[in-house]
Amino acid sequence: MRSRLSPSGTRTSCRPSRGTSAADWSASCCRSMSGDNILRHMQPAQLQGIFVPMLTPLNADESVDLTSLRRLVDFLVGAGVHGIWAMGTTGEFAGLAETERARGVQATVEQVAGRVPVIANIGDSSTALALRHARHAAQAGADALALTPPHYYPHSMDEMLTHFRALKEAFPDLPLLIYNIPQTVKVKMTLPTTLQLAREGTVQGIKDSQNDLRWFRMLALGIRAEKLEEQFRLFLGTRILIDAAVVVGAHGAIPATSNVAPAAAAEAWEAAVLGDLALAARAQEVVLRYEELADIARGGSPDAAGYSSMKNTLREWGVIDNARLTRPLREFGEEEVAELRRRSPGQGLRARGTRADTRHEESAEAPCSVPAPRSRYSYSWQPRSWRCRGLSFRLPPPRHPLAWTTTSASSCRVDPNRRPSRPSSRAPPLARLRLKATALSAPSALKAVSGSVADILSAMPISSAQPSQI
Repeated sequence: MRSRLSPSGTRTSCRPSRGTSAADWSASCCRSMSGDNILRHMQPAQLQGIFVPMLTPLNADESVDLTSLRRLVDFLVGAGVHGIWAMGTTGEFAGLAETERARGVQATVEQVAGRVPVIANIGDSSTALALRHARHAAQAGADALALTPPHYYPHSMDEMLTHFRALKEAFPDLPLLIYNIPQTVKVKMTLPTTLQLAREGTVQGIKDSQNDLRWFRMLALGIRAEKLEEQFRLFLGTRILIDAAVVVGAHGAIPATSNVAPAAAAEAWEAAVLGDLALAARAQEVVLRYEELADIARGGSPDAAGYSSMKNTLREWGVIDNARLTRPLREFGEEEVAELRRRSPGQGLRARGTRADTRHEESAEAPCSVPAPRSRYSYSWQPRSWRCRGLSFRLPPPRHPLAWTTTSASSCRVDPNRRPSRPSSRAPPLARLRLKATALSAPSALKAVSGSVADILSAMPISSAQPSQI
């Protein structure tokens, strides 16, 4: 598949040609406007909200389970997350072969089908290897790249300048984000080097996973002082401070636990942006309850405990087929899985998911025209709809009932009766953030049973242990 970001003209509308029936036209229109015809250059400002650092489902031989991966993508996007972070730390990229990483990114981009942005991690132990991963991600159609400092050697900052510049020179049209995670790669990006890379346009954002809020806030101040807010996106790699990330100046958060609590993570972020901090705190608490499942582990590393708890939860829900980890990460044993079943909230899914975008080929809808905004999404203000899939809860609407939603161009489903309205003057400026992809519905198998936040919180015993590192 050719990258959606290759340079050429952008097609923003499609009209039936003479002699073409509405039914034939609609299907071809939707297919042509999805994927690489609707977007050529992802703008950094489009990267915002909750990006899920997606788990990588594996087969027994530790190859990527593509069938489960596609179901997981639909589960996450259907729950309302704002983007996918593919092949990150939670995705166990460090334990996968180059071919498996490429297959995973390819399948992720194909299944997302333009509903939300996909950021592909291309980090490795050298610049040459990172370039190979970047080439695979670009060919797959990833919307942006994330790059760690090369791991193993304790590199210097001048080496980091060379590293990031080489990637940007090779792929100038793809936004490049720094993936700052010194606890695993031995290199901590300094503020002067990060600001220099941002100032010269080498990088367009950062995911900071070092759990140092002072460093992150100083970076945010530097970005504002340089007037680079629209060109440089700030993401916190946190699952315990989703609501607080808004306060410290983040454009989004990338919490690992959103793999099993995607709707709660998205609502925590959106409520915080809309100024409803009480709702944000309640949704954040739901996310933390899922994190406590890692405390079930009776051995292994904290990372292995977190990944195994999430994969086993998704397996119990029917989203993925098995909970295999890359060795030597320790997997849950039978007793731990039994304990997880007793403690895990939610309801198991009775059927497997299917592709969510096949209905276009059978569609006989009226001709549609997609506006030409800065992205492949068509924006309009509308009352918030609450359709949380995959989890057994429904959150009440926030104080400001208007929310920013998107309609994927690939669906060509435009409601002619919907009248866009201006946001409430009381709503904070960031209220426009809402990026809930509603055009492609999740599989019917992933529909949730309605409940309440209280039901979720009461369903899980509170552990006295400290939250594990996920």
